[in-house]
Order: sequence, then C-alpha cells, then structure tokens
Amino acid sequence: MYHFLQTWLTAFPQYNPGTLPNGTDVNPAGVNLFVESYGGVYGPTFSDYFDEMNEKRANGTISKNSSVEIQLESLGIINGCMDFLTTGEYYPRFANNNTYGVEAINLEDALNQISTFHERGGCAEQIRACRTLAAKYDSEGEGDEQNVNDACSDAFTTCIAIENAYIPSNRSYYDIRQMNPEPVPGGKYLEYLSQAQVQASIGARVNFTESNSIVQHAFIGTGDQMRATSVPALAGLLAKGIRVAMIYGDADYICNWLGGEAVSLVIPRDKQITKTYGTAFPAAGYADIIVNSSYVGGAVRQYGNLSFSRIYDAGHLVPYYQPEVAFTVFTRIITGVDIGSGHVVNLTNFGTQGPANSTYINKDAKSAEPTCWIRSIEGSCTSEQKDMLYAGQGTIIGGVLYEDIEEYDAPETTVKAGVPGTPLPTASGTSGMAVDNGGADPSNTLATGVYVATGTPKPSAGGFSAKIDHKDLVLAALLAVGTSGILFL
Repeated sequence: MYHFLQTWLTAFPQYNPGTLPNGTDVNPAGVNLFVESYGGVYGPTFSDYFDEMNEKRANGTISKNSSVEIQLESLGIINGCMDFLTTGEYYPRFANNNTYGVEAINLEDALNQISTFHERGGCAEQIRACRTLAAKYDSEGEGDEQNVNDACSDAFTTCIAIENAYIPSNRSYYDIRQMNPEPVPGGKYLEYLSQAQVQASIGARVNFTESNSIVQHAFIGTGDQMRATSVPALAGLLAKGIRVAMIYGDADYICNWLGGEAVSLVIPRDKQITKTYGTAFPAAGYADIIVNSSYVGGAVRQYGNLSFSRIYDAGHLVPYYQPEVAFTVFTRIITGVDIGSGHVVNLTNFGTQGPANSTYINKDAKSAEPTCWIRSIEGSCTSEQKDMLYAGQGTIIGGVLYEDIEEYDAPETTVKAGVPGTPLPTASGTSGMAVDNGGADPSNTLATGVYVATGTPKPSAGGFSAKIDHKDLVLAALLAVGTSGILFL
C-alpha cells in the first residue's frame, strides 16, 4: 500500500492532495483508508508503517526528494475481524439470538459453545498463551518460531470449532438471512475480471482466482488470526487524533456486529486513550443514521474521533447491500462531521445522544434464490445444478447456468458500457446538480453532496426507499475528494 501510494503520487502529482495551488510546497498527503473484513488487522498496521517511513524521511534514511510523506486522516473498518479474544463468544450469541429472528443454532448449543470458549484450557486461554509466546519469541510476527506457530495454530483449531458450530445451519457466513449456496452478492465481477481485454488492460498474466488455499494454510499454520489484536493500534491512532470508524452490516455472521460492538467498547479502555474515551465513548448513546428525508439506515455511537455504526439490512459487504447508506457514512467520516446527521460538529467533545443499546428489529430474513455462476461452482451452485453441469446439460449465458434458454431474460439498459483502454464519451457536465444540505444553514455545513438532516424521518424504521441518483453520487465523490484528499473504497 505504501509503495503504491509513493508510485502513484510521484507519477501523478496533480492527484496529491498535499500539493498546494500556485506554489511549490507540498504538504503531507492526507489519506482516508477504508478496509474490510481481515482489513481490521491490516488497516492499523498500514498506518504504523506510514509513520515508520515518515521517520526515515525525516532522519535522511530515505530521500525526501524521491518520496512523499503519507499522513492518515481517518481509518474506516467495514465488518472487520480484529480480536478473536473479544469477539469469539459472540459467534454463538449472534447465531442464536439476532435481530432477524434467525435461530441458526439452538440456545443449548450456544450456551455450550460460550462455556467452551471460557473454560480452562479453552479458546480464550489458548489465545492468551499464543500471544504471550509470540510477544516473547516472535514480536515481529515473522512466523519463523515453531513453538509459537504450534501454540497459535492449536489455538486457531480450538477457536475455529466454536465459529464453525454454525455450519450445520447451512446458512451463509456473510449474511445470516441467506441459505447456501449463497445467492448474493453474485459473480458478475468474476466474469468481468476474466475478460481478455480487462486482463490485458491491467497487465494480468493469469486468470483471476478468488482464493488461494496455499496462502490460507500458511495463515492457519502460524495461527495468524489468534495472534492478532488491533485494539492497541486503534487506540494509538485515536491518540494521534486520527478518526477511527467501525461500520458493521447487521446480517453478517463471520464478523458480526455484536462482536464489533464489543471491540468498540474495549478500545476506550486502552491506557493510551482511557482518560479521553474510557467513560465518554460508552456513555454516548446510539443515534439514527439519517440518510435522507425519508430513510434511517442504521444507528451510530460516536464520541470524538471514535465511532461504531450498525448498518441495517446489510451483510458482510455493506456497500453492496446498502450503497446509499454506505456512501453517506463514508463521506461523513472523511469530512469529520456527525455521522448520524451530517452536521458540522467539534469532534473534540462531540458525543451522540440516544439509547445505550441498538435495539432495532429487522423485518426481512427471506433467502434469495441462488444463481449458478460457472466461475464459482462450489460457492454458488446447488447440487442439482452441479449435476446438470457434469452431465453437459443446460445453457450458459454470461457465465450463468440456465436449465432452459427460455429462462434467460436479456437485460434492457441505456447505459453505455466502457471498454478497457477506450474512454467513454465526455459527460455533459454537472450543471444543475445541487448539493443537498437538507435545508440546513449552508454556512454551517460542508459541501459533500450528502444529505444533512434537519430532523429524524418518520417512521424511523429501516427500509430502503430512496432512489439513488448516480450523477449526484459522482458529484458528491468529487466534492469529497476536493475536501479531504484521497479516498480508498
């Protein structure tokens, strides 16, 4: 990530937000970094590395003339897995008792799994032993100390059994509403990345493969997931004044929001920030995330630079399920405003007000029909569809298996699809697009293109009702870039 930024910003200095107009001075490049899933481990580590390299620039180890100073402005973590020691017991809790009313495991099994997590010699104790050995013999995380690898790998085996108690339910790990084979988000991107012209355009020399079992086995062999806790690093970011935003879709199982919420309440206890956040963050209540004049997309607890957002009716990949909500939250984070309303606030002492717990009950837990993508047969096709493929039956169109060609319904669209290497016709401009500030005083709002609330919509329950105008989203993105620099989606 660091070397990509160095290459990009030196090759295209016009995109460096630190480049000042009408002058030769260059400020540090302010970066807003958004990560997802295991990125909950990677994100804070990237920031530490940025600081390390900045110090080398300052002391002359690397040349200032051939490098750019990178300064993290905010870190967004979308359904991140950050600390199994904190989140482990929330797998059975969420599987049994969630806001969708889905009982993926029964209460007796859930209680047994929680007991197993805490018992002597169980998951929690093995994680602590793993981390003690790692800190003593492999503090750099090289994975080259066999005794550490063995202890942490054993902890992984013990702990993952608690997580995998969910498997017999045959429900998706990434969206508890869905039965396997998982029907969403779908496999269109697999077809796109497999096009010869796309691969040629990006310089790929091999076909795209979604996962790599060799890499997975290496992670398991070193017990990587059990070693990791992002809590101290996240507290360190907050101590430096960097915004840390946790964003969780509430239908996800693998990095579920109950575990994420638990981590958000552990972070303020860290000695680096406990004086500022230790009492104030847990005391902040949950406020509605007001997306537009008719829709509340979630709930947020926010104090200072730390926030935790629960996004309603979204699985693991939040922007796929709730694009407008995700974009609104995203833009409010990078501009440093109230995530719930979009209002400009003083983050030094701002705290949300509302109930201590997010108690919204979701309504729709119906599983969608699966689509059989031939580039993801194991993950998307039913046993009957697999039999059809093996027998050479059915029709494949656009990478999708159809039992009969008459099932195929050709899409109707006026969208001009781009061809890699060929620019689209020039757009007609942005005249007539107004920034929606919800009627608020424009002198007290930032021009982000995202709705600024004047009140809570009624009814305040979720339910995606807003129509997304993609032109407005493009404008909002451009305005956000102009305000805060580089965005990583």
